[in-house]
Amino acid sequence: MDRAWVHAIGRDMTVEEFLKLKGDSGYLIGKNLITCIECKANVKFVAASPRAKAYFSHVKFKETNKSCELRVNSYTPEKVRLIRKRESKYRVGYFQQRFEDYVSLCLIDLFKKSNLHIPVYLIDEKRNKKHIIQLKRLESKEDENIFVKYMRSFRKIEIDLVPAFKQFFENWMLLLKTWSENEEWFYEEPLFNILTSSDRKYDTIEKLKREISPFEEKQIKDYLIHLSRKGTEDESICLLSASLIFYLAVELNITRESNLNKTDKNFGFVDVEGLLIDLKSIHDFNTEEKVSPEYASQIAISIYMLYELGFHDPDFEKKYVEFFDYLDNYFDKYKDEFKWEDYQQRSLDKLYHFVKTTLWNINFHDLAMEFFGDDSKSPAELRRLSIDQNRGFIYVAWSEHFKEIWKKSLEKKGLTDVVKIGYSENPDKRKDVIGGQIVPPESIFIIDKWPVADMEGAEKYIFNKLKKGRLDSRREMFGMTKEEAVSKVDLEISKWEKK
Repeated sequence: MDRAWVHAIGRDMTVEEFLKLKGDSGYLIGKNLITCIECKANVKFVAASPRAKAYFSHVKFKETNKSCELRVNSYTPEKVRLIRKRESKYRVGYFQQRFEDYVSLCLIDLFKKSNLHIPVYLIDEKRNKKHIIQLKRLESKEDENIFVKYMRSFRKIEIDLVPAFKQFFENWMLLLKTWSENEEWFYEEPLFNILTSSDRKYDTIEKLKREISPFEEKQIKDYLIHLSRKGTEDESICLLSASLIFYLAVELNITRESNLNKTDKNFGFVDVEGLLIDLKSIHDFNTEEKVSPEYASQIAISIYMLYELGFHDPDFEKKYVEFFDYLDNYFDKYKDEFKWEDYQQRSLDKLYHFVKTTLWNINFHDLAMEFFGDDSKSPAELRRLSIDQNRGFIYVAWSEHFKEIWKKSLEKKGLTDVVKIGYSENPDKRKDVIGGQIVPPESIFIIDKWPVADMEGAEKYIFNKLKKGRLDSRREMFGMTKEEAVSKVDLEISKWEKK
């Protein structure tokens, strides 16, 4: 096999390219980071000999692998791209479903490193539904777990119901589209110059700038190109909301230190209504040179987006409307005199400065090494598992033997085929468990699988929705064709994820 897929760099690699890797001792292959493009089986590297050139070969050679190797050898780079696009759910699914956890953990490390409080938007029911932002230092595992679960909630948002965040998201998608359409320029331009830089100095950010290698820089760019594709919207939402929290953590810790409860080092509160009044007062002074509304808008729109992601309070929303109306009127009154640019757009643009810093501090290289390989008990993975251990896949499995075993039930109900629907951390590696004692494990095919945050909850939900097709309440067998099962599970999974 002349070509194989390298998970650590997110593309295919020829034998010649593999040979040019300086200092590689087979680590990529040893960590299962190089696999067959088509069947996803692990491959090994066979060094050149006097009789044959170097090549990749399946680790467990089967008759089916031989034709697979012959097909892969004939693939063009374009053919590889089409295959990987089709298989992207499998390639990044298990990584993608945990993405908000990884970003959360990276943020936690950032906050600890910079000694920042994390902003959490709350409505204080005890104080007449007062809107506050709690600035909380993460000092225990429980604090960290609460924050990670707070971040998870963002991926369930209905984007059309959060207009301000939707604009932030759509601008981001336009940036991704621009970069993906100009890849040659994108890969040549230094990473730290790509996103719009802020003209405001943030010493905290500069201190957090991590040294990255050219290889890591390319990985981040590869990931940004990945985000420009359909099906990755949840990841972008997670990344943007993380950057939003990061921005507010920096800004509110700088400008609102006086609001912290000095008697308690762990807690502090910012009165949102009071903050809006303060931001408005900046522009009310009778100075000869008026202050651009850009800075006030940047803070206010960030707080409003954080509010949008978790609450709906029509009474308080009026205060936001009044504040933004005030800024619009102020801008219209003085924009010609002071040659101001569109302050709303510039406010959003500056937030991408924090997207950039967040990206800069997510070590995609190490994540790829750890989570595409076999080391499921790595320190980072154990840390993630400490939060919960119920993530995995819902799968649809099929075997030609199922029809014989359930023949009477199928005939009774007038059905033609049967599938097994269930959950597993790794369906592909657990066919013996899936088959149990009823069919040979090698006869089972995993027709499709879906990454979910709560395997048991998702399965219970799906079983309830598909109960009419279930053949036995004690078995996970359903009377339906493979295509019908995939279509129905796919629909129900999409509903489950929105719960």
